[in-house]
Amino acid sequence: MDIYAIGEEEFSKVRPGMTFLIFDDLEAQDRHFARTLVDRIKADGAVGRPTRIILPTGPLHYEYFVRLVNAERVSLEGLRVVMMDEFCDEDGGAIGEDHPLSFRRFVREILLDGVGKPLRMGEGQLHFPDPRAPEATSRLIDQIGGIDVTYAGIGIDGHLAFNEPPRTEAEATEQNVRHSRTRVIDVAAQTVAQYGMAGTDGNIDVIPRRAVTVGLEEMLAAREIHMYFLRNWHSGIMRRALFGPVTPWFPASYVQGHPNVTVHMPKYVAAVPKVNVILNVTT
Repeated sequence: MDIYAIGEEEFSKVRPGMTFLIFDDLEAQDRHFARTLVDRIKADGAVGRPTRIILPTGPLHYEYFVRLVNAERVSLEGLRVVMMDEFCDEDGGAIGEDHPLSFRRFVREILLDGVGKPLRMGEGQLHFPDPRAPEATSRLIDQIGGIDVTYAGIGIDGHLAFNEPPRTEAEATEQNVRHSRTRVIDVAAQTVAQYGMAGTDGNIDVIPRRAVTVGLEEMLAAREIHMYFLRNWHSGIMRRALFGPVTPWFPASYVQGHPNVTVHMPKYVAAVPKVNVILNVTT
């Protein structure tokens, strides 16, 4: 089967255990995320249950979520957030919030400072993995009773968070990839290139080469997985992750083994990927 030729009408036939949601555009997708997360927090709060989630810095736009929280006066007192990752500096610690690629600063400005004070999370409710004590993330997840939902996207080489493909045959084992836990990693060259194209206009020198990341073991242990796709090139990457072989060489493929996966994408990602002989470039 040519996985890249699978059309959207076949998604549920090929993966009947997954739920596929296809949106007219990216804004509709982001608004749906906001609505469903706010409704989950409300429902959990009504029965005195916490909402425990793992979040990426991307591929979600959190502004719609923050607007709903403020407009509907939704208390985030019961929300517990574990962020997926952060870049590291040359001394082995997390990069400072003055760094242009600081995930911590971005999340603080949006998810903390953007929410009205009576409603916002306390500092202790938002956790970033610590490169100097990565095991603390695993302990925290256990302490709060596990994760309800992991929200995630996929990188160009199949990475989830910074769980990169192995570099050698010896590293290509389920223990090293599928069962990985929070740790510090070297950022792969493909990921540096992806950031350079999508986030720094080609300034790859500003991109740190190490990062701390939540492991696949911890992300896949969530009761639900929600995958989000937003870029044109996700059309092919999504198909490889969800319809291709399950392999440590493409870490995101392990989501196929989870019993409760919902996949979100705009129509242009659902479309069969195009292959262009001539690239669209200017001279």
